[in-house]
Amino acid sequence: MNKGNKDAIYPCVLEVMKDAIFNRKDPIIIGVNVLKGQLRIGTPLCVPERENLRIGVVEAIERNKNKVSKAEPKDGSVSVRISG
Repeated sequence: MNKGNKDAIYPCVLEVMKDAIFNRKDPIIIGVNVLKGQLRIGTPLCVPERENLRIGVVEAIERNKNKVSKAEPKDGSVSVRISG
């Protein structure tokens, strides 16, 4: 097994906070709650209800104005920067 493989994807389910959409264009910046799994930098995001419409890739995650490398349901809301 190649431990340096950067292609690993950690599945997650997110809820977008409707009042926390800060930028709608590249880079997209939104507030989310992680409902299931782990959100990590590098995770590709899509909308399953829209035929898996690809949104982009997570570039950064912040919790309480501090950069973090992952977010889980126990962490509460986080802001996410997504590049197209």
